[in-house]
Amino acid sequence: MSRFKDPLKDIRASLALMSDPLKEHREMMASISDPMKNLRASMALMSDPLKEHREMMASISDPMKDFRASISLMSYPMKEHREMMASFTNPMKDLLASLALMPYPFTDIQKTIANSVSLKSIRDIVFEVQQEIEVDSKGVVSLATKRIAAAELQELSDEIFHNSSLEKSNSLEESINNLINEIRSQKDPLTQRILICFVYPLIIIVIASFINPIVDHHVKSYLNSDKRMLAKELKANVNSVIDNNDVLSSLRYISADTLNVRASGSVKSETIGYLRFSSTVFVIEKQKSWTLIEWNDPETDAQITGWVFSRYLAKFR
Repeated sequence: MSRFKDPLKDIRASLALMSDPLKEHREMMASISDPMKNLRASMALMSDPLKEHREMMASISDPMKDFRASISLMSYPMKEHREMMASFTNPMKDLLASLALMPYPFTDIQKTIANSVSLKSIRDIVFEVQQEIEVDSKGVVSLATKRIAAAELQELSDEIFHNSSLEKSNSLEESINNLINEIRSQKDPLTQRILICFVYPLIIIVIASFINPIVDHHVKSYLNSDKRMLAKELKANVNSVIDNNDVLSSLRYISADTLNVRASGSVKSETIGYLRFSSTVFVIEKQKSWTLIEWNDPETDAQITGWVFSRYLAKFR
C-alpha cells in the first residue's frame, strides 16, 4: 500500500535528472578547465631550485658576522670600564690637589689670630677673670662688686653684636675690632670684663663662620670621597690656622654626612635644623650622649643653638 501513496515519486525522480542533463558534464569540465594548474605549481618550485640553497649559503657565508657584531657592542662597555679603572688608580688625586690649595685661603685668618692684639687682650682678660665670675640660682652674674642679670647681659651682648655689625668690615680683624670697640664703649670696667667673658665664645663662633665657607667650598664636591682622608686633611689645615688649644678645645666639626639639630636633648624633640659634614660648631654644654652647640647659619647669618648627638662631633685635635 505504501508504494501506492506516491505513484508519481519515480516519475519526479526521473524528471529531476532530466531537468539538468548537463550537470555532470559541467562538473567534469570544471575539473579539467585548468589542466596546467598543478603543472604550474610544480614549475614554480622548479623555476629557482637554488633559492633555498642561496639563502642557506648567505647565512653561512660569514659565520663570524654575528660574533663580530657582539664584539663591537662589547668594545664600548670595556672602554668605559678601562676609563673607570684608570680613574680608580688614584681616586684621591683630585681631592689631594684641591686640599693642597686649602692652606692658602687660611693665610689671612691665621695671621689675624696669631697677630690680633685685640683678640689676645680679650683672651687674657677671659683667662684672668673667668674663675672670679659667679652665677647664682636666680641667674644673676657677678664679678667683684658688679652684679648684672643674665637676661640683661644677653640683651647687652645682642646690642653690641648688632651695633658692631653695622660697622663696615672687610676682614676678620676688623670684625673683632668692631666687637671690642663696642664692648669698650661701656663705661663700667667690670661690665666690660663680664661682657668680654660672655662674648669671647661668640667671637670663636665668628672665627668659625669665617672658616666654614672656605672649608665648605673645597669640601662639598668631595663628600663621597674617603672621609677619613678628608677629615685628616681638614684637621691638619685648621690646626695650622688656629694654634690656640683653648680655642680648638671649644670647636668641633660634624663627622656625619647630615646631622639633625634638635630643640632639646631628646630624639622626640623638634628638629630645628641640619648640619653637614665638616661644619664647624661651638660647644656650649654636654649632657650624657647629647651636646648643646652653637653655630652661625651662613644663609641667614644668624647664630643658632641646638642639641646634637655627641658621637657625631669630632675634635680638631
